[in-house]
Amino acid sequence: MANKTVREKIIDTLKPLELNPKLQGSYESAEKLPDSFVTYFIPNTQVLATYNNKPFKIGYTLNINYYSSKMSDINTMPDQIFDAMIAAGFTAENVGYDAGLDKETGRYGWLMDFYYVEERSI
Repeated sequence: MANKTVREKIIDTLKPLELNPKLQGSYESAEKLPDSFVTYFIPNTQVLATYNNKPFKIGYTLNINYYSSKMSDINTMPDQIFDAMIAAGFTAENVGYDAGLDKETGRYGWLMDFYYVEERSI
């Protein structure tokens, strides 16, 4: 059985919170945005170890972004996301930071950064 990709691991981790993570920027328009949603982005990867010139240990930097039209959700859901990510083996780079209100979308944002090390089968 092949290893799950880091994307699959993010999605599986956040599913129990009734979140359907999508790649950052993948929503087509502001009119079709759900009231609350989460996105992910992988801005950096790093080969940590190789075998036979193939990477088998890879470090990923991840951005997890939560957006909601309700400030009350911004005050509670990020803690649940954070706890789920830590329990799934992701390492926190920070506890998150405010993205403010996007006037175009009417959504507040809370952004978090994590690190994950994947060990592939060789």
